[in-house]
Amino acid sequence: MKKAKKHFLRDHFLPHRGNKHTPHAIGHTALFGYSVALVFLKFFALSAAIALPAASLFSSAITPTNIISLTNETRKNLDLGTLHEDQKLDASAQNKAEDMMVNQYFAHNSPSGVTPWSWIKGTGYQYKYAGENLAVYFTQAEDVNAGWMASPTHRANIVDTRYSDIGVGVAQGTYNGYPAVFVVEHFGKSSSIQAPAEPILEANVSVTPAKNSYSVALTAPTAVSASAHLGNASVELKQTSANTWQGSVPYDKNTVSKNGEPLTIVTNGTGAESVNQVALVAPGSTPQDVYAFESNSPKVKVLGVFSVNNLQDTVTKFYLAAIVFLSFMLIITLMAKMHWRRLPLAVHVIAVIGIATALMVI
Repeated sequence: MKKAKKHFLRDHFLPHRGNKHTPHAIGHTALFGYSVALVFLKFFALSAAIALPAASLFSSAITPTNIISLTNETRKNLDLGTLHEDQKLDASAQNKAEDMMVNQYFAHNSPSGVTPWSWIKGTGYQYKYAGENLAVYFTQAEDVNAGWMASPTHRANIVDTRYSDIGVGVAQGTYNGYPAVFVVEHFGKSSSIQAPAEPILEANVSVTPAKNSYSVALTAPTAVSASAHLGNASVELKQTSANTWQGSVPYDKNTVSKNGEPLTIVTNGTGAESVNQVALVAPGSTPQDVYAFESNSPKVKVLGVFSVNNLQDTVTKFYLAAIVFLSFMLIITLMAKMHWRRLPLAVHVIAVIGIATALMVI
């Protein structure tokens, strides 16, 4: 058995007198089979979205369902609770997305001064806590999620354990003269009592690293007091003007968690408190440490059975491997026995390499 296997490998992959110095792996019949297989693989990859059950494929489309699914998948990877889709938050996010598209702006507050909380309250959602993430110019849902996770303030919303509900709105149009998809993600925790003071947006907070501390500047028109909290450190912010609060919260990179500690701002209005996670501080970690869970790339179920990483990427790698293999076999074959009779074989191998290259870049 071992001898037969040895002969098989030798005949198929090494040029020698017994196979006339032409390994069976690059014979004309094998090369024809490779060509058919390469073309079929590309056809399969392009038609997979139609040929396979929709539930077995990972969809990259920017839709509310996909954005919510990715957000909850991120939370699941971090052992956090699932957010439940709320129709009122869906409506508030959709209204905000369409307003940005129609009025051509990209900001938490509209040019006329409408805040995110006005959109949320406008649908009748009474919140105890609320947050908003925005995105534009993305073409894939996972890119939207990755972009948010790379931003400490947006990530803070996605991983905030105080939220229980989520809603997403998507609007397509143009922005600054280019095709664009506006994405709005609203978070909330409902409350039967009157909503507290409006949450603090990252646009209203400046967090600047300093030596062994973080300087915080905050704009909060309705606050009567404000404080910053990082790990075990808490600092009361000083009011420097009618609407501005400033202070410095200390940190020790040796005691801050490797996965980061939330920098939280607490503001108090008239009988109401607002708690806002505005940043994630991880001074002793690399981005890969903080966002390690992002390495879990989207997966596709081929025929509903086999899980592979992104199908298009896998097919591309297969073509690249085929090109390397055929090039290597051609080189060792020509080196073993140079002869003009090998010209048709060399041309055939190069033609198959060309087919693989063309299909790889399409």
